[in-house]
This record gives sequence, structure tokens and C-alpha cells, in this order.
Amino acid sequence: MKYLILFLLLCSCGTETGNPISEDDSGQALPGDSINYFTLTTADNICDKLIECYSEITDVSACIEKLKTIDGFDTALDLEDDYSNLNDIYLDEKNSVFTINSDHNQQCQSDINGLTCSDSEVINAYDSASPNDYSNVPNIIPVGSGSCQDVLSKASLD
Repeated sequence: MKYLILFLLLCSCGTETGNPISEDDSGQALPGDSINYFTLTTADNICDKLIECYSEITDVSACIEKLKTIDGFDTALDLEDDYSNLNDIYLDEKNSVFTINSDHNQQCQSDINGLTCSDSEVINAYDSASPNDYSNVPNIIPVGSGSCQDVLSKASLD
């Protein structure tokens, strides 16, 4: 009986950071079922890092909701086209406008996860004095060859 209770307790536990992201009927990225997209994984990892470093941010889902509407990710990811927010990038990714370099994707996620709270990318991404202002969060994207800027490329039309 004690093993059954232990099993049930372990099975009911979630992750500390929340669930991966899915989308609603309009194509908007939302917390929920797992979908393995670069933009969604990146948003999740960024929010994990912000939660680790800023006590004002406590909920991955709420953080991701904020990130979806933020401009500047197109520049941070060195995309050729101008996107108004992260959700627009996600929609193009979902619609196969991009090809994904999986090696660079893995490096990008590793680079984000490897940031410390004292790194300039994290410090410049969020200001505790303005807890509802996420406009600088794209600054958290690590810059470097073979990382986040090299993940997404326009799919060729054959």
C-alpha cells in the first residue's frame, strides 16, 4: 500500500517550471501539451531562467503569455523578416516557413540554460523595478555563431 501511495505521489508531480506549450484554435501558443518547436522551447527556457533569477516572476505560463507579445525576438534571432512578436515567429515556424538546424537549436537551449543570474544577458533582460515590462527580454538571447541566431533559416521553395 505504501508503494502505491508513493507511486501516485510521484506520478502526480509536475515539473518545477510548468508544462511545455501548445496552441489554441487560433494558433496562439499556450501552456499545455508538448509541441517541440524552437520558439516554444526557447520561451520556456527563457522563462525558467527569469524565474530562477527574479523573485517577481513565479509562473512559467504567465511569463510565456508576456513573451508571446514582445517585439524584438526577430532582431535577437537575426531573422531577415520583421516580426511584430514572438508568436508571429512561432506561427511561421509552425507553418514550415523555417527550417531548423537541430545542432544549433541544441546549442542555443544549452546557452540559455547555462546563463547565470549575474550574466549581462539576464541582467539586461528584465528590471525588477518594472515587473510588468518584459520588453527587454529578447536581450537574454545569447549571441554567437552556432547558437540561437543560426537555428532558424527560411525554407527553400522547390
